Amino acid sequence: MKWRAVGFVSVVVSVVVVFAVAVYRADHYRANVHSYSPPPVVVAKQLIPKGTTGSFVLSQSMYAATTLPAKELEDGAIAEPSYLNGHSAAVDIHPGQQLTQTNFSGLVPGPVVLVATQPILKGTPGSIVVAKGMYRPTVTPPQQREVGAISDPSYLTDRVSVAEIHLGQQLTEANFPARG
Repeated sequence: MKWRAVGFVSVVVSVVVVFAVAVYRADHYRANVHSYSPPPVVVAKQLIPKGTTGSFVLSQSMYAATTLPAKELEDGAIAEPSYLNGHSAAVDIHPGQQLTQTNFSGLVPGPVVLVATQPILKGTPGSIVVAKGMYRPTVTPPQQREVGAISDPSYLTDRVSVAEIHLGQQLTEANFPARG
């Protein structure tokens, strides 16, 4: 009889321990579910053309930080906008598209050139081009860089365009010569 009592007590203790562990795990699970927040991700607010520098994307707020369910995150999704510094768009990135290390990769390989984002009429002051953001800095391979391509917007401040500049055309010293 004594062994039966010990066995019965052991079963009761085991049931109580299993029940206590189950209650603890359920509470722990509920606490984790309520404290879970989806991971952040950076998405494009507008078209980011191939070659656009990350610093330009940041300065023009061409992105939005948001959260998405984990199952919708793309591999290599960028969570921190500061990652874009020193990088350039490797492909065209469309509005709503997640910025990833693949489509926004590659360190800026060298000099940047300014490219018109809208037509610039002959006689337009460079200061207006800069103030209205009528350009974007773009990484261009050396063989595609035009002679006298401008890479620093401050170059334009005291100059005027002497020719009509089309959308996507590089801004050059020939189109914005020194006054004199």
